[in-house]
Parts: sequence; structure tokens; C-alpha cells
Amino acid sequence: MPPSRRSRSNATLFGSLSLAAFAELFDGLPRVMACAKGTDRKYMYANQMFADRAGCRRVSQVIGRTAIELFASDLAAAYDAQDDSVLETGRPLQDQLELIGTSVTKPRWHVTSKVRLLSDSAEVLGVLCVSVEVVGQEVHGIDGSGAAEVSAVISQVRKSLEVQHRIGDLAGRAGLSPAQFERYVKRAYGLAPRQLVQRLRFDEAMHLLTHTELSIAEVAVACGFYDQPSFTRQFRDATGFTPAAYRAGHPYKQP
Repeated sequence: MPPSRRSRSNATLFGSLSLAAFAELFDGLPRVMACAKGTDRKYMYANQMFADRAGCRRVSQVIGRTAIELFASDLAAAYDAQDDSVLETGRPLQDQLELIGTSVTKPRWHVTSKVRLLSDSAEVLGVLCVSVEVVGQEVHGIDGSGAAEVSAVISQVRKSLEVQHRIGDLAGRAGLSPAQFERYVKRAYGLAPRQLVQRLRFDEAMHLLTHTELSIAEVAVACGFYDQPSFTRQFRDATGFTPAAYRAGHPYKQP
């Protein structure tokens, strides 16, 4: 099925679920943040994990509030922009790698997906959102042939982030097919290979922005981004901050 048709089908199917069923599905799941917002951007539902990550003790403290009341302004603006895109276009947001945190909770990497919440008559009621925390273990802890080779390849990637790595080439270095390589990486790190490389680049970029005086353009090159505008756009999508704003909030200090 072509991607556009698959997306429409998934959105229709998922949107037909009642909010009560959505809540029953995601309440109590570990490492999963789930919420529903109305078209007014106010939260109609949140599970306890969402409340915890939003810095609230109880779910009731989330309901009726907006992202700007719970998260840093830059992050809230990014979340609202995602919601607006989903609401306006009807296209789901799928597998968005992003940092989620507040001023009182440590930011953690998540993979986020969003779809429209529809009534039985197809009226748009809001947005459903699920964010799964990335908590993969290192490959060393996985049994089976190929684990050591995958670990070695990922170590090479960490040391050469300025290079444009092709997943097929990485799989070949590990002596695996692309499908086998993807299974190992997903099992070990909780991310697809493409997402893992992206996360490693963002992690290194955050380190360079806060521990060196390299220019933003130099950071972009060192971390393998095509150019500074591309780096700025992707970094903002993932963290909610532009590189300059992130650096300003974490000023470099001489040791």
C-alpha cells in the first residue's frame, strides 16, 4: 500500500477509537506517555506517565491545561506546531524522535506519534498522542551471532558522525543484511538504525554546543548535518530549541 493511503487508513481506523478505549489501552503502560488534546489545545486526557513527565503528581493537574502551562515555552511551541499540522492536514506524525522534559524533569529521548481524534461522524475533536521513551540497552547484552559486530559498527559511527552513513553500508560492515541489522539495532537501542544515528548526532551536537566554543556552523559539520539551516531545523524539531537558544540556556564555561 502506498504511504499516503496507509496513513489515511491508519488515521481513520485509529481516530474511530473512543477516547475511553484509548485511555484504557495506555493507562499504566511503562515508559509510555499518552495524552489527548482538544482543538482548543487543552488536555482532555493524560496517563500517569504523562503527568509525571510534565512535573505533575496527579493526572487531574494536567486536564484542562495547555502545553505552554506545563512545558518550557520553546518545547510547548514545538508541540503545538505538531498538533496544528496534524489537525490541518490530517496526516499523522509518525516516529518523531524528540526530547521531552520540563524545568523540573530531566529531558529524555522519546519517539512520538500523533493522529487526529475523530467523532463517529468524522468531526475533528482533537489530537491523540503517544510518546515511547527510548531506553534500549547496549548490544553487548544481547546473545547471538552478530551482536559484537553491530556493537563495533555503532562505535565506529560514534567516532565518525561527520560522515554520511548509509544503513546498507553499516549492515554490510556488520556482516548482516539490512533487515537483520535493523532488528539487532532496534532490539538493542529501541530505535531504528536511522533514528539511532540521528540521536547520536543530536547528543554530540548538544555536547559541543555546551562544552566548546565552536560556531554553530562548525558544530553542524562535525555532527554530519548537510548545512547550518538543515541542522537548525532538525535540532529544533528534536529538542524544541534552536542551537543558538540551546547554547544560550547552557552557556559554555571554561574548566
